[in-house]
Amino acid sequence: MKYFTFSITVLVLAFSSCTSKFYTPALINSNVSYQPKPLSSDSVKAANYLSGSINNALGEMMADEIIFGQLNYNRAHVYNNVNIVYGAYGFLGTYKNGALDVGEPYYFEKKSFSGGGGRLSANYFLRMGRADFRIIGFELGVSREFGEYSRFRDEVRSAKDFYSDAGNVVTTAGLTTEIAWHTKRSLMNQHAFRLYVGPAFRQNKMENKFNNVTTYETSTTRSSVFLSYFLQVQRFNFSFDASIFSSRFGLGYRF
Repeated sequence: MKYFTFSITVLVLAFSSCTSKFYTPALINSNVSYQPKPLSSDSVKAANYLSGSINNALGEMMADEIIFGQLNYNRAHVYNNVNIVYGAYGFLGTYKNGALDVGEPYYFEKKSFSGGGGRLSANYFLRMGRADFRIIGFELGVSREFGEYSRFRDEVRSAKDFYSDAGNVVTTAGLTTEIAWHTKRSLMNQHAFRLYVGPAFRQNKMENKFNNVTTYETSTTRSSVFLSYFLQVQRFNFSFDASIFSSRFGLGYRF
């Protein structure tokens, strides 16, 4: 297969030396977020969405935890049978160590990180009654990371038994299918469910430069599957994204 899933990496780690440590960019498992958009039945065919969210994910070592907040802005348009959404986001969070014990080389309790990125998505849909069936779509996201955790990944590449990707850019590109509808009482009370499937791309392989440069992977690509739910009540909204290794809760406002 071209794409290597997180589970493949986990199996590799399970058979590796128990002293080896592995680190990848903070958003490798959580660079996907639901982008709201108007229904074709809305009186307004373009809308702005501002939201804040809390994200939680597992680190490469599984015992590590990643928590960060995110601020998102999206601009969405609905045309004849097509939605287009684009936006930007910033994030700030903490990488919490659970794999390194006190006294081990490079031990830390937590490392901060921050950054930003952008997203673009589009759907082809058919309208049936109160629902839009967004049959096929795509989403593209690119994030750039800065901070203590980024510098840590670069530093430990030269340490014994540490394998790290020091790259700071994560790109996700996936296909989506979705259904969205409004309630009988109000066009502005809306629900949506979405399925996202696609790869996440890192810049580099996990490397160790203690002796000669060695890598622990044959690919820098990881498959992702996300389920999303969206609820809008008048101008306020709630969204939720979940995969096997991450989750996101968001609250937003439409204007």
